Amino acid sequence: MSRGVHGVLGLVFVTAMSGALVAGLQAGLVYNSFPKMADRWVPSDILALEPKLRNFTENPTTVQFDHRILATLGVSTLLTYVPVSLASSHQAGAVTLLSVALC
Repeated sequence: MSRGVHGVLGLVFVTAMSGALVAGLQAGLVYNSFPKMADRWVPSDILALEPKLRNFTENPTTVQFDHRILATLGVSTLLTYVPVSLASSHQAGAVTLLSVALC
């Protein structure tokens, strides 16, 4: 496989895992405004846990922030009135994610 394919597969995996963490921690209930989180671009409690790496799997704020960053492609598709290039990239990502999930 080419280097680009590995990158895409890695991004799909990380996005899927991020969504699972958001659901499992119910992180979607922590901040319900978009794009800012409590009137801030980066919330103050994003790295509240020690050691810092725990935040990426156990801190609902960090998990939701990561998921929002990873979902930027989908949001940009909506905000730019769905240009063909962004829409096809978004759909390709969705098909890849579905294919990996079904394997």
